[in-house]
Amino acid sequence: MKRFPGIYVNVPMLDTRLTFKIKKKTDISAAVTNILGKKSFGYSSYGIMAQTESYTLLRGREYLVTVSWRL
Repeated sequence: MKRFPGIYVNVPMLDTRLTFKIKKKTDISAAVTNILGKKSFGYSSYGIMAQTESYTLLRGREYLVTVSWRL
């Protein structure tokens, strides 16, 4: 992300998902999003004649467990 001409800022975000095959046609997976607990994400983009800013609120950390089967 470019903050000022020639200056970049890192924005770390981290999600993960684990999937296990229980049987031939059955899977179980567990996912965690926003592991670092970021509250918001914003950036600015600078052009020759314009400047654009964006700011987005993020959801908190989320956990999801899924069981799926194929026919």
